[in-house]
Amino acid sequence: MSWGGIIPASILIDEKEISYYVYWHINPITGRIFYIGLGTGKRAFDRSGRGRAWKKVVSELKAQGLVPSIVIVDNYPSRKDAAKREKKEIRRALKMGYSLTNIIGFKNFTENDNETYALIGDIFRNERIELGMTQKEVGKIASLTQQRVASIEAGTRNFRFGTAIKMAKALKLEINFSRGKRNG
Repeated sequence: MSWGGIIPASILIDEKEISYYVYWHINPITGRIFYIGLGTGKRAFDRSGRGRAWKKVVSELKAQGLVPSIVIVDNYPSRKDAAKREKKEIRRALKMGYSLTNIIGFKNFTENDNETYALIGDIFRNERIELGMTQKEVGKIASLTQQRVASIEAGTRNFRFGTAIKMAKALKLEINFSRGKRNG
């Protein structure tokens, strides 16, 4: 599957020319993206600092003598620009039904950031569906109503960090919020 503008990782990264880039890790068996990241240098090829879900996929591939395919999507002069693209790529992949292994980590997330609320909602919805759970089941585990879970998944209702952490735990997701400055 192609979203266009792809630079194969076989055209290795010239660290002097590229400051930041966005990349995909693709399962060579399924051809599906399982991780979207932002990096510098050789980060796309690095195995350290990865979450359990990523390590599980890579371990399963390794057992079959395979490694993930790596695609450099685009490069950017600033981390801020690369982070915007990474978020856009993650959102697009989630909307297309991809199950990503990304650890949910939103640096400088504020409780007034509607774009991030929508992204978190997409992640929660996809994970719930992947686990075969209903909104009611997630709500029961997270001590939330089914309607609250539905509104969070839809990205139409803002929520606090504690609520996001409850939902992540109910879905067995790794989550890390670094509080940013509040808007307004």
